[in-house]
Amino acid sequence: MIQKIKGLLLIMVMVLSMTSALADVPVIETIDGQDVADEIIVDVIEGIETIIAVTGSDADGDEFRFTIADDEGFENVNVNGDEIRIVADAGEENADVTVRVIDVNDDDENSDASFTINVLPVLDVVDLRVGKQGGNLVAYQDGNTTEEFVPGDTVVFQVTVQNKYTAEHHELIDNGEEPIIVAVGVEPQADEALGEAFPEVVDGPNGPIFLNAGERETFNLQYQIPLDTEDGQHRVTFSVSGADLDRHEYTSSISIDLDVDLRPNDIRLVATALDVEQPITCDRKQAQIQVRTDLANAGVAGAQDVTVQVLHGDDLLVTSDVTLDDGVDELQVAQMLNLENMTGDQQLTVRAFNTHLPPRVYGTETIDITVANCAPEAVVGFPLEEYDVDEDETLEIELDGQFTDVEGHDLLFALGEVDEDVSGTSLDGTTLRIVPDANFFSADGETERVTLLVSDGIDETPVQFNIVVNQLADEGLAFGDVSPAGDVTLHAHFEDQQEQTFTVEVQNPDDIAVEYTWTLRDLDGNNDPVDLNNNNEDITLSAAGDDPLEVGTYELKVLVNEGEDEEISRTWEVTIIDRPLGEDSFAGDETTEIAAVADPTSVNGFTLETNNGKIEWLNAVDISEIVDLSAVVTITSTSVNVDSETAPGLNERARITLQNTFENPVITRDGELCAANVCEIVADPAEGTFVFTVTGFSEYVVGEAQEAALSVSAIEFDNVNLGAEDQTVDVTVTNTGSSDAITNLAIALENVDAKYGATIVGNLADPLGPGASTTVQLQIDVPENEDGGRHSIGTLKVTGENAGEALEDSSEIFLDTQSLLEITKFEVNDGDDFSISESSDIEVEITNNLAVDLEDVEVTVTIDVDGDDKDESSDEEDVDAGDDQDFKIEFDLSGEDMDSETFEVIVEVVGEDENNVEYRTVETFTGKLDLERHKVVFSRVSLSATSLQCSRQTNVEVIIKNEGESSEDEVEVRVTNSELGLNLVRDEIDIEEYTDNNNDERETFRLDFTGKPAGSYPINVELYNDGDHEETETVTLTIAECGGSAPVASQTASQGQNSFTGQDRVAQLQAELNRMLQASTAQAQAVEQPSNKKVVTSFRDSNMYVGLLGGLVVLTFIAMLLAMAVLLRRK
Repeated sequence: MIQKIKGLLLIMVMVLSMTSALADVPVIETIDGQDVADEIIVDVIEGIETIIAVTGSDADGDEFRFTIADDEGFENVNVNGDEIRIVADAGEENADVTVRVIDVNDDDENSDASFTINVLPVLDVVDLRVGKQGGNLVAYQDGNTTEEFVPGDTVVFQVTVQNKYTAEHHELIDNGEEPIIVAVGVEPQADEALGEAFPEVVDGPNGPIFLNAGERETFNLQYQIPLDTEDGQHRVTFSVSGADLDRHEYTSSISIDLDVDLRPNDIRLVATALDVEQPITCDRKQAQIQVRTDLANAGVAGAQDVTVQVLHGDDLLVTSDVTLDDGVDELQVAQMLNLENMTGDQQLTVRAFNTHLPPRVYGTETIDITVANCAPEAVVGFPLEEYDVDEDETLEIELDGQFTDVEGHDLLFALGEVDEDVSGTSLDGTTLRIVPDANFFSADGETERVTLLVSDGIDETPVQFNIVVNQLADEGLAFGDVSPAGDVTLHAHFEDQQEQTFTVEVQNPDDIAVEYTWTLRDLDGNNDPVDLNNNNEDITLSAAGDDPLEVGTYELKVLVNEGEDEEISRTWEVTIIDRPLGEDSFAGDETTEIAAVADPTSVNGFTLETNNGKIEWLNAVDISEIVDLSAVVTITSTSVNVDSETAPGLNERARITLQNTFENPVITRDGELCAANVCEIVADPAEGTFVFTVTGFSEYVVGEAQEAALSVSAIEFDNVNLGAEDQTVDVTVTNTGSSDAITNLAIALENVDAKYGATIVGNLADPLGPGASTTVQLQIDVPENEDGGRHSIGTLKVTGENAGEALEDSSEIFLDTQSLLEITKFEVNDGDDFSISESSDIEVEITNNLAVDLEDVEVTVTIDVDGDDKDESSDEEDVDAGDDQDFKIEFDLSGEDMDSETFEVIVEVVGEDENNVEYRTVETFTGKLDLERHKVVFSRVSLSATSLQCSRQTNVEVIIKNEGESSEDEVEVRVTNSELGLNLVRDEIDIEEYTDNNNDERETFRLDFTGKPAGSYPINVELYNDGDHEETETVTLTIAECGGSAPVASQTASQGQNSFTGQDRVAQLQAELNRMLQASTAQAQAVEQPSNKKVVTSFRDSNMYVGLLGGLVVLTFIAMLLAMAVLLRRK
């Protein structure tokens, strides 16, 4: 027992000794904050230093240190105090690392703990998204399985790669290089079931790919799942690679499982293609073009019926039904297309669907095509190689049907280049008219060219026509302009009449050389013509100079010959004189015979006499340079006139005898009283004559003496500036008498305000002789605040005396200041003309150029309408100094008759300043009516009675007005109603133009509805002009049963239709009575009389007339009662 106790004690001592020894060893408690009792995994990114903390303890308080006991070959894992620093190399594998804690005093006292380094890539796939093309992309992690896809689907993989280096942490990279990863690439890999071509397209950044620190890049990879892919999940891996500038190479990868699911009855439209290169030419599109569509059976079932259609927009081009038999994986469908009508960029749609279930569409593909347009072409044999047309004729070539266009476009024709000798060529629709120039013909072997441009709206084809113009025998030579047109008189001594050039213009159709022969024949002497040896189109004859023609009469003739027995001629009579003509205008017996004058430069006793009187020159006169006496001498019964400037040789003393008498004669010379030393009256003239002598010539007028009287001229200060000083105007005072002078002349101003400072400048002549005038000036100052516009400021009065009798005359003084109230704009209907069918809007812009503000400014527009002034005014507005203001006036000319298409429009502007000083301006503009060339309208359509009862007669009265520029003679009015069998026409109605006084026409249609049933009927009244419908008006006629209650109505008819009133009833009753009277009269006249007697009787003597007259009285009384009833009812 004791031994057992000793043994137990020994064991206890040993355990305590061991426990004590263990308690003295240091231990590791945490790594990277994780309890060492747990599995510790530390994630590190390759190339970037990761620092983790390690903690430990020692039971007896001894110091300890940490070290790496085992790193499994991991190069860069080091302990620094209580930190472990880890830098994973590029591509370095994961490693288990053992950390040892050691007592600093006794290396034998230590303990270990482990953790795992999990190396993460620095070039990492940070995002992977997968989805069907055109659909949403779904994010997947490494090892995930995608959603289901089917064979034929195009799958999009979106791989995003990131450089996880930062600017601060890239400890693996030495030599100061930046943490840039270059040559970054993505390499996809898939299992064999998905095929080798995976993916087909990689869509990423263009050019070499590099990533800066922290930068991302996304790669889009597109892949179509093969149609023969087996059902199941297929592994897809995307490997990423790259290197830094320090030549460290990096890789990483991500893998997912692509889930491919085969479905029943799954047909796929794989591809479509045309068997033609693009663009499709004109020639190629006219042949059949084939579209090939590849179908594939991607499902798990057997044979399938498929319909393949090709569409252009909504138009079906071709359709085919095919069957994919069981076991057939792929099938190509070939369809023929007709693209003739297509041009330009187009899009075809190929559609495959289940033949028995069309909504099940297997696929749709589009094909973009470019189709050339086929230019228009002429049909075979057109145009002809050459066309002939005779000279001065027109050749018409019909183009319709001569051109084809593959696409069926409408063709347009236009002229291109046209030779100048057929420049009159034109197009009229589809007719080409070849018009050669007048008298032109083609030279041998030559043609004229006309180019026609034929367009289908896209392309244009030039077509050349070769024209030969054949020469014809023309009418021959003809004269055009001939100068002078008539015979000629030349004067040997009058310079302006000494020479004449004769010219002929010859119309030579075929431009053949011609010969001119001029001859001169003396009609007074030798009658043989003399050849003037001139082969020109003109010749000059002279009555003076080196080789003048002698006085006499000649025949000048020109003969034009074209050398082919064709000649034309023209003659003139040429008279050479050395004395005046016009003697026959002075047919009196005492007129000097001009031909008998020996020396026309000195003629004694020269006399000219007419029925009105005569002039006898008392001195010798020179008539040699006078061409025509009647042009320089005029004799009337009260005057004589000799143009001594034109005929200075007649300015000599003469005796004048007028076949007239005067009680108190007065002679004036050029409007002034003739002085006694110039005009001397001859006493005791022959009976019935008045004779006086003159010293020389001008115009002398004899009249009865007029009493002395004063006449003051009009006084107008026009367009004067406000504030202007010393403004003057001439005032002329005239003695309108013809015998006595006016004396004691005086001038005075009346009612002229002192503000004008009016003064008279100058003096009146006193005495003022008969017919004499005297002029002074009126001078005024214009106040700054003077009223605008033309206005009177007073009167100027002149007084005088004649033989003790007081005379006077006065003239009102008018002042028209320059308006600073300016009309800067006048516009009608926004720049149009005045309307005659509705009101016109007039806009007047006023500018106040005054230095003061104006109040209550009003604009008034006045137009003379058919002799009466019509005016309209605007609203009043205030216009401040320097401002503009628009005024609106509405002016209605509808219903008015204007006698001219253009007319004066007077615009008057009036306003006042704050001191009530009025300012006014008036300006006249030209207005114009907005008239159509042809326009006729109804101005009135009415029924004389709108309601009928026993009497079934009424009238349609129509007034037609011409509101057009032209007179009309083909106006037609139709009155119709099919129910009543009414169809009346009045045609060929003449109406003058709108501006004529007779611009409307009244037409009356008599209507008889006897026997027509009661009811309400619309009567249509239609207006036509030259066959064109202009307008229709409808009036309503009511027919009531005879004996029933007549309707008392007030229906208003269109454009003035009468309402039914008591007056209508009166008219109706009167019409009924007239009808009865006419019937009775006709019946009485129809009574047969014995053939051997003529009986004359009056219906008014009959008993029937008396009865009817009484009936008329009764009916009139009834009508009056009805009218009163209607009036009472209205009240």
